[in-house]
Amino acid sequence: GSCAVDRSGHGRVNEMSTFGSCFRERSFTGCASRANFSIRASSVVTVLLRLNGALLDDELCKKCLDHLAALSGSQGKKLYRDMFSIGKIEAFGGCSESFREMICSAAVYRSYMPGQLLCEEGAQDGGQTFVLCFGRLATERAGRRVAELGVGASFGELFMLGLTQRRRVSIRAETLCLTVEISRAAFQVVCARHPDESTFDNLYRKLAEMNRDSNTLGYHWTIADGMPIGFNYSLNVGCERRVLEEDTVLTAETLGSRAVHVIHGLAEIRQNGTPQFLLEGGNPRGGALFNQEVLLGIQNESSEALVCKSKCEVQLLHMNSFSYACTAFWDHQDVVRNNVVKTLLPRLQLRHQASGGADGGSATMRLCPWFRVATNSCGAQAFEYLEVTVYQPGAVILAEGAEGDAAYWLLHGSAAVEPHSSLADEHGALPVPVVAPAVFGTMHLLRIQTNNPLTIRATSMSLVGTLKRSDFIYTIKMVPQNPRISNNICKYVQEEVQLKEFVAQSKAFAGAPGGFLERLLRGAEHLLFGPGEIVVTKGEPCELGVSPCFLMLGGCAEVEVATGVFVPCLHPGDLFGEAGSLGLVPTRCQTVRS
Repeated sequence: GSCAVDRSGHGRVNEMSTFGSCFRERSFTGCASRANFSIRASSVVTVLLRLNGALLDDELCKKCLDHLAALSGSQGKKLYRDMFSIGKIEAFGGCSESFREMICSAAVYRSYMPGQLLCEEGAQDGGQTFVLCFGRLATERAGRRVAELGVGASFGELFMLGLTQRRRVSIRAETLCLTVEISRAAFQVVCARHPDESTFDNLYRKLAEMNRDSNTLGYHWTIADGMPIGFNYSLNVGCERRVLEEDTVLTAETLGSRAVHVIHGLAEIRQNGTPQFLLEGGNPRGGALFNQEVLLGIQNESSEALVCKSKCEVQLLHMNSFSYACTAFWDHQDVVRNNVVKTLLPRLQLRHQASGGADGGSATMRLCPWFRVATNSCGAQAFEYLEVTVYQPGAVILAEGAEGDAAYWLLHGSAAVEPHSSLADEHGALPVPVVAPAVFGTMHLLRIQTNNPLTIRATSMSLVGTLKRSDFIYTIKMVPQNPRISNNICKYVQEEVQLKEFVAQSKAFAGAPGGFLERLLRGAEHLLFGPGEIVVTKGEPCELGVSPCFLMLGGCAEVEVATGVFVPCLHPGDLFGEAGSLGLVPTRCQTVRS
């Protein structure tokens, strides 16, 4: 037969004439307390099968809902996607259609019995988010019922995305329930396939806005400083959370390709059993990191270990998850790479300190002979100017014959010094291996060499810090307690006023107007020459307004009075090369060296 569906105030709204049509199943399973429609027989004879709700048991209910879930996964999937679209989740409202479509395809359907917990308050579980398709749920806090959730409600998305640290409430099924669930792992896969920064940035901004009255906006990663807001949250999505008991030990070998983010508790980094570094969680500006070099593709081959000094809560971030997050923010990869390097440098300093006997960056800089006679503050200041670069295996750090104006510190990894090109064909000319810590190109800082004598090539993923000569000179200005390096130069270059007074007292510029001296010094350049280095060469062409002249600030220079015969005769305050600067002679008349 057939039945008509009537609704109050609307009359007949539908008709059921298909064999097997079912109605009133929501009241039957307890999901509705009253009927929403009236059903009337519309044929001469209508035969119905009436199921008695009193005969319904838990096992039968479970089988029915499992069948419904299986049906929604095949024939009825599009129906449920349309009825309970992922778009109903407010956080996904601004995401692209393709993103939501893929989220739908990654969703799974699950059924729950009355009284069964979907998630528990305070738990750190798989991090899935839910959409209720069928049934009724209760929200509980501290064991008390505080709210009710009906069909179409979504919950758990903030925890899945790392915006909250634990489940805020317990969710319990009051009736038979069917849910659509999206796991954190499935969400990660969809994120990796949709590297659209604007989509995710809008997503996370919207979530943050929804959660603005709470202090739990997820854990902050120091490597996300200066990055769009979505990057920090994508790291929280991609990590694994663990609670470690006191005295738990994590070594670089057991961690493999995972970095550790200590978010609560106190841990300690030990080198060969010796305490080196304390990591303390709970800092709102970000927890402490260990083994983060693996995020750059650099294997941690040290004997370091992370030891929990108390019960610790940590996040484990795999290199692949980090790569997924970087893919979504491709234009900012240099920023995050530099952030990882910054967090790694303190540990590298401690490794060097263990062998160098100095504090902080000074131990690293003392690998260069010029800093071994300098104060610790000078080395620490110079360390701040290092520009750290990651070199892939086989990449050239220094090329033979190329002009150089910097020294290079191998902070982590290994390299090889290749034989000079003139010896390349000789038997037994093999590359010389070098392991961090090491330094190259120190002669460039004093201009004793201006070209690289040999090629140095990375043989593993390596971190190399570069100190430019200009920064080296600036360090001498900033730290004037280094006469053994600067040879009293800093006395005059530390402050512009002192330099101006010094120039005004020199023989060449005595009595010159103040405005003239200010303009003269504005275009001047401080140069530092190593012992034996040529300053000007006899026969060098001179041109008015192009060729420089030189004023001695410190040290001693000698003039070639005859072929190969040099006489020390230039001291601080002396000027030389002025004839060529004024165009009075076509070429340099004599050779001057430091």
